[in-house]
Amino acid sequence: MKAEIPFLLSTIGLLVLIVAAKKRNLELQILHNNDMHSRFEQTNQTGRNCSTSNAEENQCYGGMARVSYVIKEYRNKAKNGGPPVLYLNAGDTYNGTFWWALFRDQICADYLNILKPDVMCLGNHEFDLGTAGLVAHLRKLKFPVVMANLNNSKDHPLEKIGGLMKSIVLNVTGFEIGVIGYLRNQTKNRVYLPDVDFSYEVDAINQEAKKLTKNGVKIIIALGHSGFTVDKIVAKNCPLVDLVVGGHTNAFLWNGPQPDFEVIEGPYPTVITQDSGKQVPVVQAYKWTKYLGVLNVTFNKNGELINWSGQPLLLNGRYPQDPEILALNKLYTKRAQSLLTGSPPYPALYDEI
Repeated sequence: MKAEIPFLLSTIGLLVLIVAAKKRNLELQILHNNDMHSRFEQTNQTGRNCSTSNAEENQCYGGMARVSYVIKEYRNKAKNGGPPVLYLNAGDTYNGTFWWALFRDQICADYLNILKPDVMCLGNHEFDLGTAGLVAHLRKLKFPVVMANLNNSKDHPLEKIGGLMKSIVLNVTGFEIGVIGYLRNQTKNRVYLPDVDFSYEVDAINQEAKKLTKNGVKIIIALGHSGFTVDKIVAKNCPLVDLVVGGHTNAFLWNGPQPDFEVIEGPYPTVITQDSGKQVPVVQAYKWTKYLGVLNVTFNKNGELINWSGQPLLLNGRYPQDPEILALNKLYTKRAQSLLTGSPPYPALYDEI
């Protein structure tokens, strides 16, 4: 009998593990931002050049170095037993500053590859250099980019390039999460794109979501750049979508007293109720790297969203800056000065086009 006791205990232990696994939920932290518009360096309160006096008074905000520092901190905590982290970027890194005017998509690719989003969607400004320019940019990126409502034939350059997909499936601690991209279908009317066609966001998302669900994916995030109104329409009319992360209209969502001069447009997250009763959170994170969205979500074993909470981080001077990004800032400053001999010190920021 004594010889059988260890076997009995190991069997009980295995059963306990199986039962625990079946009851396990997924607690996930989603970091997100949108419409960074080439704010590679920290800015003043209104997204313009951070002067020496601003810096001395610790009155600077955002910048890629702060974004990178915070993302790395969350990722390090996840490696050390914290909840898993996804960083999602909702497009429009292009355009908006002197840096973009001088170095175009190359500087965007260099910074994004350090931030390394788990998934990014295209913004309308990513088409500013035309189809050929976007194809060249996508080849420089080292992470997946998604867009489901591109409606060209399979021989189109954007359809053929491997770096752009309708969706991607991520495996997070055994849970499969599908991320579907979408872009404002009126982009073609804003940018001269005679060779690019877009379909309606809701139709494209629903079509792709059905494919993912058929393949066993139970958790679906819509990541898009169509504006807050469309984000809410997606949340209302895409029954298989569990969460919407958006951009384009720079919606400032916040809980509690206004933290700075930005006018609060709604709670974070803003929750949309579908006709079935299913609730779908919608988030954006303003613009210019000033805020980073932090959404905590819990999915049960069936992939159903059962809990959510969160608040954007105001990336002010209390957050350190990542030395890796600061080194890249210095490199690009030297490049700018070598190209602009006799010019005053750079960068000097200007509004988005």
